[in-house]
Amino acid sequence: VSFKGSYDESPLAAQTARKIGSDHHTIAIHTDLKNDIDRILSGYGEPFFDSSAIPSWYVAREARKSLKVILNGDGADELFGGYRRYVPEANGWYALARPLSPLAKWLPKPADKMGLYSWLFRLLSSAGENDALAFWLKTRTDISEGLIDWKPNAIFDQARTFLEGLSHHTPLSRALLADQGLLLAGDLLVKMDIATMAHALEGRSPFLSRELALLAPKLPDRLKIRGTQTKWILRELARRRLGSTVADAPKRGFEVPLRAWVERDLHEPIFDRLLSTNALWPTYLPEKTVRSVLENRAPIDAEKRARFLWTLFCLETWNETAPSAPKGASFSGHSGPSVACRGFAPAGGY
Repeated sequence: VSFKGSYDESPLAAQTARKIGSDHHTIAIHTDLKNDIDRILSGYGEPFFDSSAIPSWYVAREARKSLKVILNGDGADELFGGYRRYVPEANGWYALARPLSPLAKWLPKPADKMGLYSWLFRLLSSAGENDALAFWLKTRTDISEGLIDWKPNAIFDQARTFLEGLSHHTPLSRALLADQGLLLAGDLLVKMDIATMAHALEGRSPFLSRELALLAPKLPDRLKIRGTQTKWILRELARRRLGSTVADAPKRGFEVPLRAWVERDLHEPIFDRLLSTNALWPTYLPEKTVRSVLENRAPIDAEKRARFLWTLFCLETWNETAPSAPKGASFSGHSGPSVACRGFAPAGGY
């Protein structure tokens, strides 16, 4: 599948197909967000915030025109170490950066989430976190960081207990198991399952077969991260069969032009719903903070503003369009995110 943007992998896919002799077709994706967005988001039946649900939905729609079952690569990153954020864990960099972590509060916030400075900034700012949950959140998502101070609640306590239970593992294994239990189970698999089933398409994940899922945690760390090379063992297998162009390709997320969508394609529905008298967000978020983001006065970069507004828009879309949504209801009992609020996707694949 090809689509506009810097993360288009269709040329590599075509090269791979030629290498292995598969029957290959390249399909260009064309989006119609204004007409499709409610159907995409309300299909989850709960607040779901991962913006890659959109390309996943379109990919599944196109695939279903000729296929009934597809294979995906879900689980490979979480089992074998495919994200940049695992490199510091494997090399002990957080321990080295901890004495310098107070400097992060004085450094300028990164403007480019995919740049080296952004990676170093998040490494430094995360190194000072002693709380297991705070550390996991800071290294995975920054949607509300610096904007919302969530109060303690039962959902956070459950996640923290799970993360603290991994303390006897190596830092890399701890990070992988944490993402398998929280990110993979609570976001990525949910996203793909709903996106495919929305089109009566069966999606299957070979990397999550029972044999591989049991084998991966037993492999030594050096077969997953070696130096700064992520997913080492899978890259070596790819090198033997597909060559170095594919094996050495950088990690690419299923990114979307979220800022452009928020500022142009979805600007009207976003602001209509967030400013609606029936909006849900005022029942649990500080109005002054949200208003500052809406009016572009908050001290955050444009990409983070887009992610924050997108998150609220997903909530309001669920509140407005899902058949079972309690109109105007609040998340009672705590001011943190409900267990049903899925899709806190990592910020820039960090």
